[in-house]
Amino acid sequence: MTNISRADDAFFGSEYNDRINIRLSGFRALTSTEIEVDSEQGVIGEELSFEDDLDLSERETLPLLDITYRFSPHHMMDFSYVELSRNGSTTFGREGVTTDDILWSVGSRLESRFDSEVYRLAYGYSFFNDGKKEWGLLLGLHVTRFDLELSGRGSLVAVDQASGNEVEIEGEGERTYDSGFTVPLPVIGLHGSYAFTPNLYFRGWGQIFALEYDDYEGRLLNFAGMLEYALNEHFGFGLGYAYYSYDLDADGDRLNGSFDYDFRGPTLFFSASF
Repeated sequence: MTNISRADDAFFGSEYNDRINIRLSGFRALTSTEIEVDSEQGVIGEELSFEDDLDLSERETLPLLDITYRFSPHHMMDFSYVELSRNGSTTFGREGVTTDDILWSVGSRLESRFDSEVYRLAYGYSFFNDGKKEWGLLLGLHVTRFDLELSGRGSLVAVDQASGNEVEIEGEGERTYDSGFTVPLPVIGLHGSYAFTPNLYFRGWGQIFALEYDDYEGRLLNFAGMLEYALNEHFGFGLGYAYYSYDLDADGDRLNGSFDYDFRGPTLFFSASF
């Protein structure tokens, strides 16, 4: 073990003594997903809730991976990865709902799929670190991959240029809407740690993005906190809380409309440090 701590105690948990800290969590996430997709033909889509309208589960238990590599007491890199995949099937009960150019038929079976992958990479600089408490700046990148699919019975519609009204251009049949897009967002934030005892410490961070990037405009908010108990110099466990929130407006080939997505909840984790 390469010790880089400035603390007087034998160890202050993996956060201060070791170059590499790996945390594997069970993340009990409560999710909310809403999307509105407009068509190239001028049809303004209706907002759909994947949980309320499409019967996707609100609660999922997800694996969450966090890795911290510390160069020195003032420099570190953070990496996180979490994936969420859900499928739903429901008898669709709302009238006049369009997604892209598809007007979904009321009373028909509507199948849905929503997958997301979130990668977080951040460089952290600590303005202050005395081995027991620390705070500093985070600069990084969130890369999120979204894939969604809706399939069921519906008709194709477009906007009549003369009247401005929606008109049917093809009758009811089996329809599928699918889209996949990747959103890379630069983020800035703060991080901090505090050791209550040589074996018990808290760490937290928060990051935000609120800029216009390429075809996307909106906001990303991510924060997390964790309380860890070190069993010895190499292993520990703890409890935490994580929150991810996306509020995006897009005008691109893969998504034309708005997208609101958040998932949040408690975590239970085990850690190993070297």
